[in-house]
Parts: sequence; C-alpha cells; structure tokens
Amino acid sequence: MEKLRRETILPDKVNEGKIKRLSIKRTICFISDCTGVPMSFIAIKSRKRAIVETRQLIVYFLSLKAMSWQRIGKYVGLDHASAYHARNAVEDLIFSNKAYYLKVQSLGQHLELILKTK
Repeated sequence: MEKLRRETILPDKVNEGKIKRLSIKRTICFISDCTGVPMSFIAIKSRKRAIVETRQLIVYFLSLKAMSWQRIGKYVGLDHASAYHARNAVEDLIFSNKAYYLKVQSLGQHLELILKTK
C-alpha cells in the first residue's frame, strides 16, 4: 500500500527509479510558500504546529530524493533521527487521513511541475 501511495504522489520519480536532481532550495521555498511559513522559521527550534508540519513536509519530499537523513536534517534544523521520524509522521498521516493525503498529493504534483519548468 505504501508503494501505491508514493506512486500517486510523485509518479515519475518513483516509477522510473531515477530520481532527478531536485533543487533543495526550490523545494523548501515552494513548501514554505504553500504553507505560509517563512523559510527563516523552518530551521529554528519551534514546536508551533504550522512550523512543525511545514518542516515535516519538507523532510518528506526531500526523502523522496534519496538523500541521507543527516543531509536532510541539516536543511531543516533536525538531527538524522528526527528527520526520519518527521518522514514517518507524514506517511502515517497520509495513510490515516484522506484530506492530508490529497494535500500531499497536490503539493507533490505542483512541486514536480515547478521543478520541471525551472
């Protein structure tokens, strides 16, 4: 079931197995713009829900790029274990909450379009 969900979020990236070099900064900028959280707030130590959810979404989309957990964590101000937990939190919400699944799917489709055009 996990594979099915990932394929519908970013189909080109997962099906081919060839994950293109995504611009990390563009990914972070896009997700922060969509959620309304400034990029400067992403790496700070905060437990505010909006900031945490934005950080988790960024980790999720960067993890689809097959980056190391340490490298992902550096971009969002987390250690490798927290980055791994953030990705798992998003996946759990995707499987349990259809509205969240549709939100992540929509973000993935828009992100893919943006990264293809630039």
